[in-house]
Amino acid sequence: MKKREKQINERLTQMPRQYRKTYQRAAAGSASPRMAIKAFCQECVGWQREEIKNCTGTACPLFLYRPYQSSSSKRTESSREALCASTGDKLSEKAL
Repeated sequence: MKKREKQINERLTQMPRQYRKTYQRAAAGSASPRMAIKAFCQECVGWQREEIKNCTGTACPLFLYRPYQSSSSKRTESSREALCASTGDKLSEKAL
């Protein structure tokens, strides 16, 4: 078994069963970008959906794309401003 396959299988045994299908599809490259981001965020916060919603990792490149946000808060001007303030960057409208 290849090293990557071994690592994936090890992670699968450590995660809650309900998240395995999403993770497997993302790891295999057959997931949509949205599903791959969801799998990444789920693993990042220890499989706690509410923690994804309340993520404080504003410097993460996936922060604005994370799942479980209310539709009114997705990629709003205030989200952009918060991200710029937390990173010290001046992001263009095109970059987001």
